[in-house]
Formats: sequence, C-alpha cells, structure tokens
Amino acid sequence: MNDADDMETYDEQFDAMGARIRIMIDRPSGNGVPEPAEAGRRARDFILDFDRRLSRFRPDSELTAFNQDPRTEVPASSLLRTAIRAGLSAAEHTDGLVDPTLVDQIEAAGYRQSRAGMTGVPIPELLLDVPERRPAEPDPGSGWLAFEVDDENGVVRRPPGLRFDTGGTGKGLAADLVADSLAGIPVS
Repeated sequence: MNDADDMETYDEQFDAMGARIRIMIDRPSGNGVPEPAEAGRRARDFILDFDRRLSRFRPDSELTAFNQDPRTEVPASSLLRTAIRAGLSAAEHTDGLVDPTLVDQIEAAGYRQSRAGMTGVPIPELLLDVPERRPAEPDPGSGWLAFEVDDENGVVRRPPGLRFDTGGTGKGLAADLVADSLAGIPVS
C-alpha cells in the first residue's frame, strides 16, 4: 500500500468492552463524509466512551450508578436509555431467552469482573466440563418486562434492585451506532 492509499483507508485495533475491536474504513463515498482517518478516530472515541459509560465492571460508570440507584424512576442519559431499549428489544424478540436483567444470576455463576485481558480456553477443552446440554429456557421471573424507558422525561422505570447489563446487546448497539455514523447518521 502506498502513501496515497494509506490516506484513503483506516484500519485500527484496540481493546474495549472486554473485546478486541477492529475498525476498518474505506475511502469516503460522498460529499460531507469525513475522511477515513477522522471517521475512524471518531468511531474509536465513541466506542471507548460507550465502554466507559455503560460497563457494569466500572464503578464510576453511568450503568453502575443506575443499577445502584434505589429509586423506581431513575434519570438516564439518551445513551443509557438507548442501550436499555436495545436489551429489552432483544429480550422481546427472543421471548426472554436473552434477558439483560439476569445480573444477579450471572454474578452468582462467577462472572463478577471483566474478562478483558484474560487468556481464553479452547472450546473443545471447555466442553469437557459443561453439564449435559439441554434446550434454553427463559428465566421465569422475566425481569425485563418490569423495565420502562421514558424518553420524554429522560428516565427509566424499574423495581429498585433489578439491575441491567448491557453486555452483548451493548456491543451490538455500539457497532450499529458506529455503522450509522459512518453512513452519515449522527451517533447518540
């Protein structure tokens, strides 16, 4: 690749959200679309900010503050409300098989801290120690049904103590928002 080609593409990898993130942007295709390097920096900054604000593993994150708030009606930023809506949408579309309100159960199973930087175990080795497989079933408590996002008032309603995890749906949402921004749609 020559210097002219380098100026027309962007390719960066970094760690965020407990994963290795890669942003690859080709040449801009329209007027008013930022150059790949500028768009890439914006995307990287957005992902790092998303991670900082919505990680349940960061004691100073908005998500942690939300989960610790004793009120039924909790003020929430547009980004947190969007992330909660994404998790609730996944729960609705899977009839509760994806349930972002199972934080207590996830932590009881041992997932109390970020796995960022940990060495993975090969899947065949992991499968040696798992119980017999059976079809998944939704949690009978369906805590996700108790959440209500109110954008007009900038709040989320839920029973106090019922916590939320952006987890996988958060990663998907961040990717969607970055993709939208690269298509010329501003991110939240």
